[in-house]
Amino acid sequence: MAEEEYLDEAWPTGPQLLPKEPYLRAKVRFGVAYISQVFIYFIGFLLSGRNVHHYLVLVQTLQTVSKLYEPNNEGQEKIVEEVHEKLKILEDGVKKFYFPEGSPVHIDAEKLGILDIMVFATFGGYKAQEQVLGVKIIDAEQTPLIFSWLQAPNEVSVIKESAVPHDHLVGLRQFLTQSAGSQ
Repeated sequence: MAEEEYLDEAWPTGPQLLPKEPYLRAKVRFGVAYISQVFIYFIGFLLSGRNVHHYLVLVQTLQTVSKLYEPNNEGQEKIVEEVHEKLKILEDGVKKFYFPEGSPVHIDAEKLGILDIMVFATFGGYKAQEQVLGVKIIDAEQTPLIFSWLQAPNEVSVIKESAVPHDHLVGLRQFLTQSAGSQ
């Protein structure tokens, strides 16, 4: 977070990564720390292959998505339904916590902050996951805020220009899926 605060202070007229209001800034710091810890844990979870119980919705959502990668997966429809339920719970929680005055209809690409970038970094490869798994993970109708959160960064030219090509992400997901199946 120190780097983000420095950037906001050094270029006060540019796009701000953190809100100016202290309470909102604290909420964003919490969200970034939360996502960072969950994401780091989840990578460790995937690499270790151990099943650890967690009660955090984001962890549960990521763990449920990981079930779709299990070899000889039976009941895929039920797992996808569970992912959609957990994403809806996550979206409702985000709306209450970050947007108590009412959530935006969509995320403004011109006002992306560090929390937006963290959400995109965590879920941004969902289209490749959907293609490899043959299921719909992010549904614009069921979770419009999360969907908008994942679309907004793609409207920023520097992100669009530096994004990993979709076919490369699909290849990586296929490799990871095959590697998981061979263990």
